[in-house]
Amino acid sequence: MRTYTQIKDKVGSNLRDTGFANFATTELDEELVDAIWEVSQFFPHERMETYTIESRVGTASSTSSGNLVDATKSQFLAGDVGKMVFNSRDKTWAEIVTFTSSTTVALSKDIMASGETYEIYNNECTSKFQINISDVTDYLGINKLEYPKGQKRNYDIDGTILTVKVDSVRDSKVVTSGTQPDTEVYIWFKVKQRVSQLTDFLGAVDLVAGYSAGDTSIVIDDLQSAGTIEADQEFTIAGTRGIYRVTADATIASNEATVTFYPGLESDVINDVVVTFTQSTLTNPMIELYVIEYATALAAIREPMQFYQQIHAAITTIALATTAITGIAARITQGITDIASGRTQAALAPAAIVLANAEFDLMNAQIDLAVTALAEGEPLANTVPVAGGAPEFMAQAGSDINAAQGFFASGRSYLNEASADLSNANTYTGVVSGELQAGTAKIREAQVNLQEVSSELQIASSGRIMEASGLAGLERVKAKLRRSVPRKYRTSQVYT
Repeated sequence: MRTYTQIKDKVGSNLRDTGFANFATTELDEELVDAIWEVSQFFPHERMETYTIESRVGTASSTSSGNLVDATKSQFLAGDVGKMVFNSRDKTWAEIVTFTSSTTVALSKDIMASGETYEIYNNECTSKFQINISDVTDYLGINKLEYPKGQKRNYDIDGTILTVKVDSVRDSKVVTSGTQPDTEVYIWFKVKQRVSQLTDFLGAVDLVAGYSAGDTSIVIDDLQSAGTIEADQEFTIAGTRGIYRVTADATIASNEATVTFYPGLESDVINDVVVTFTQSTLTNPMIELYVIEYATALAAIREPMQFYQQIHAAITTIALATTAITGIAARITQGITDIASGRTQAALAPAAIVLANAEFDLMNAQIDLAVTALAEGEPLANTVPVAGGAPEFMAQAGSDINAAQGFFASGRSYLNEASADLSNANTYTGVVSGELQAGTAKIREAQVNLQEVSSELQIASSGRIMEASGLAGLERVKAKLRRSVPRKYRTSQVYT
């Protein structure tokens, strides 16, 4: 029989993760809880618990507001709190809320008066054939029921109320102190298997005065130094009949814990009596292996959820890539606009050059006129003309030269304009280059994002492989469980 730690280590070994690097121990704790529950559906732990039929009857000996008084039978007990009282004459109900004495109990409602008859039933029950099994919190079913001891009976269950199918029951009043009437019902429950997480399974009762029969809480010492005794942990007490079950988690501090349990003590318990906690109910090695296989499969199925989270990351990254791609389109659009503007500027330069050429052509004509005027004026340089002479021709030539210079200046202006247009065109070319470089950067950004998406989706895909393996393993262990279910859990029997 393996301890809890050994079982978990085996699950880790099956997953090839003995150091629990990929599967956290807390995760495997959860898988083991579920695996034990699931395997218990096929191979439940069988635990016998004893209940008592409640069938006392009597007559109120006096009237007391809010109380039931029966001095004739003096049959009330401290454990009656919570039980139901039925006024069989008035057909009214109340619950016992306080034990006052063997002759008096306080009721939740004022229903009893002197001379009126009553019946007492178990908590929340409406007949003497019923018992309340709500304390069985790990209930999976019932294997058999005996009442009285050795006589198998049929039964009905409605919620947590069980009705024994018999025609009559004995009066449950204790007639002689120290004796018990034949009112015990023995039920073999099918309950969840358990593996204790304790490391030390022995303790001792810690109360010098001891405890009394019926008590449901005791202090236990000589335990491990710290830890938790979990609800549903089973234990036995030396010299006391029955198996007891912890009803609420109990914290161990300084080797001691106060434990509440069910059912109440069957008999008085003295100080220092040994308490033994059940290490595991998986006494059959085959069932233990089923739990290990089931937990392994569950872990393999559920672990990929971490991988599938990469899909959400991929969706986010795709959005980033989309934004980058959108940026590429914007840069290209702007580049096309800038190219068009550059072409416009470049087209203006030839026109300006043409205009410059035209001005230069006009300059040539003026120079020619100046040359002609100089040629005509030269012969007259050493003569005294009657009407105008060389100076006039020289002045005319100077005027023609000035006109030519004007045309030259105008042509040069056009060339400067052409140069400016070409410079603007080059500027637009530079802007286009910048836009294209920005677009290239966005392309690289989109490529990186898409590569990241590819990696994230590959991780998610590997999760599917692990999940498929886990599902296959789960189906295998379920098939084994179905084939191995004991016959007594496959069929039902009817008793009379």
